[in-house]
Amino acid sequence: MGAAEFILSLIAGLSTIFACVCSFHLIYMHLLNYNFPEYQVYIVRILGMVPIYSVTSFLSLVDRDTNRSLISDLFRDCYESFVIYNFLVLLIHFGGGERSLVYYLETKPRMRHPWPLSEVLPPIRLGASFMHAVRASCLQFVFVKPACVILLLYSENDQFPILTYPRMAALTDLIINVSVSVALYGLMLLYLATKEPIQPFRPLPKFLAVKAVIFFSFWQGFGLTLAVQLGIISDIEGNYTAREQVAAIQNFLVCLEMSIAAICHHFVFSYKDYMSPVLGTSQAVMITEERGSLFKHFGEVVNFKDILRDAHNLYGATNSRNPFETELVDGTPVVTPVDAIIEGKNSSNFDAREAENF
Repeated sequence: MGAAEFILSLIAGLSTIFACVCSFHLIYMHLLNYNFPEYQVYIVRILGMVPIYSVTSFLSLVDRDTNRSLISDLFRDCYESFVIYNFLVLLIHFGGGERSLVYYLETKPRMRHPWPLSEVLPPIRLGASFMHAVRASCLQFVFVKPACVILLLYSENDQFPILTYPRMAALTDLIINVSVSVALYGLMLLYLATKEPIQPFRPLPKFLAVKAVIFFSFWQGFGLTLAVQLGIISDIEGNYTAREQVAAIQNFLVCLEMSIAAICHHFVFSYKDYMSPVLGTSQAVMITEERGSLFKHFGEVVNFKDILRDAHNLYGATNSRNPFETELVDGTPVVTPVDAIIEGKNSSNFDAREAENF
């Protein structure tokens, strides 16, 4: 390892340590002040994006083995798609839950698509079908992106004679680009349709914080790949291929960006928003011991059964109505309707005085 490589690895390593320490501290404080699990279970999952991104990128940077780097990318990409879906569910809970949001949306007029799609697509009818479509748009990314990375890993080992690695890389980049665009567009539509009831929770900074990480990591990789195709980045004979240089630059930049993301998360996903206004940290520790240990709270965070359940409901339901329409017709709201949050009244899940703190 040359001096330049050592310095870059050292900078990336220090950035990774800083990002992980900041994120783990914030996660610990959320688990310590676990007063609103209906929100915090998803927030903690989102916060896990920073250490996973930074650690996997650093390991790929210092390890030149292509297969191990692809496996690290697979793990990172799986979590990236997982974060998008968890952010969607977080927005739904901010609005009072699935049923409350559906009731609210049923009273709203049709919503136009953002420009320029509004010029070619008809207005959207809001309601249960809209919620179903938004969930589906985000959930598909949870499965599409890992599947593409697995195909890329197989092509690296010459498992596909016709589709060589460069061709498979171009194909999977196209599929992932379409998939992530659909997922982010679904998130944006949900925000535009429900921004009034979820406004007390300041969703826009949270949305931008999540989108920025995904946006920069994807388009950085796309831009570096394009630079190789244009000959801007080329092989260094006897040292690094163009592909290895692209991977190293991408991983180094991600390590640096995760430090910035970790700082931003302390502001947009602050644990202080979920602390009781009359209790300090010492009292929060006592309440945490009464409600369950930190390990129990962490166990709720890493229990991913809700994702599989949602996937089954979305793609495995055989009845004529989708599962959300069934809930709307057969069920009753488990929380006070969204209007209670808008008008400042008490709800069963979130006191209006707490909402003012967001």
